[in-house]
Amino acid sequence: MTRVLLTVMLGLALSGCTRQAWYEGFKSQQRLQCEHLTQDYERQRCLERVNGMTYDQYQRETEALKERP
Repeated sequence: MTRVLLTVMLGLALSGCTRQAWYEGFKSQQRLQCEHLTQDYERQRCLERVNGMTYDQYQRETEALKERP
């Protein structure tokens, strides 16, 4: 019974995560990886890539790709 309850609670908790939250979480992980780069210019380029697209831009591009044949 406890296992079933925990499974249901976990399912409800995970369904509460939005796509935007996942996107921001991945970006946060990428930023951390950028910070580990030793060369300043490499770190800067990495951060520019990570920060270069908002979630709204990402969503629009994703939708546009879905519409292409």
